[in-house]
Amino acid sequence: MQDDSSVVSSNELPISTSPSDSETDSSSPPATDERAALRKMMVESQKTITSHLSQAAKSDIAKGRSIKRQRTTFDALLNARIRLQKALAVANSFSSPLAAHTNQDDPLQAAETAALTLWSTLDSL
Repeated sequence: MQDDSSVVSSNELPISTSPSDSETDSSSPPATDERAALRKMMVESQKTITSHLSQAAKSDIAKGRSIKRQRTTFDALLNARIRLQKALAVANSFSSPLAAHTNQDDPLQAAETAALTLWSTLDSL
């Protein structure tokens, strides 16, 4: 009987365990250079991504602050409108000047009161 370990089939090639001189000299330095270049590219891409994310976050913060200011301004304007509407409703309740020839002091007093109310409302804003 033959020993199975010593038989080599025709399809198998003997494997060389020692690299040739041409492989050792030419592949090691370029592989190191390639790895360094890849690392450098990865670091640069990470910096780029980080800066883009940072800019997006800053943009979102600025938008949020703008929306807050806009809502505060809208609330203040709505509050002023409500207060002014009350004064305007009082002013509209006055009778016309032609019908009030007999009693001129009451409409003038009411107008003065409405104007002072309006002035104090505007002053409080």
